[in-house]
Amino acid sequence: MEDKDVFGQESPLLPLIASHPIWSSHTLVPASVFQGEQVPEDKKILAIERGCKTVVGLAPNRSRATGKRNASLRRQRTSSPSAIVVSSLIRLAGNIIAYATGLEPPKPRLDKPKVLDPKDDKAVAGARYQLELAQVRHDGGDWQPAKNAMRALALNARDKYLIDVSLVKQEVPMAQQRLWQYKFLYMHGKGKFTTEEKELENMKAHLELGGTLLADACCGAEPFDTASVSSSRSCSRTRSSK
Repeated sequence: MEDKDVFGQESPLLPLIASHPIWSSHTLVPASVFQGEQVPEDKKILAIERGCKTVVGLAPNRSRATGKRNASLRRQRTSSPSAIVVSSLIRLAGNIIAYATGLEPPKPRLDKPKVLDPKDDKAVAGARYQLELAQVRHDGGDWQPAKNAMRALALNARDKYLIDVSLVKQEVPMAQQRLWQYKFLYMHGKGKFTTEEKELENMKAHLELGGTLLADACCGAEPFDTASVSSSRSCSRTRSSK
């Protein structure tokens, strides 16, 4: 069975990058020990990303087998490759716990976390809300790297601030003429995207009518951030030059 059969086409297992916070969330662990050029591709630590969060990590058998070696080896102060790997594994385990918990203590045992129900709102046909949210589709690769982010935001706005907001996220291209019906638009991504003059004119008109656009670079991705700034400047010039 292949990875895509277990995790789905949209959740590829990719090698953990050298700049990932797991290597330094609690103590420094050299990423080269596990992901360096000397490590075969099928032996590297893999991960599935959701937005800016790693939700699945997969360590190959080599790491688990090495970790089960004689405990006396762990106490040896030596620079041998085996001892370095074992020592790094112990520290990496602590880093993974620190990354997953955010260094926050566990909640009481009887605490019941609220789970988002994907069926909420979808069964309410023809329901109308004061505020509907929409995410802008663009050509910069994955345009919704955090698929449930807006839903979580809407639920928080509804429960905490009592705002009459729909939990169902709409998907719209920037050129859609009826952007006005969505008071809040959200753009998200990591890659560079492009915009046409017609799209910029439409977005500018929407903002002038009181709409709000939040463009968020996923994980602070520079290509998306640069494209957003460029589009914003072009949008501001679109009608002022006419």
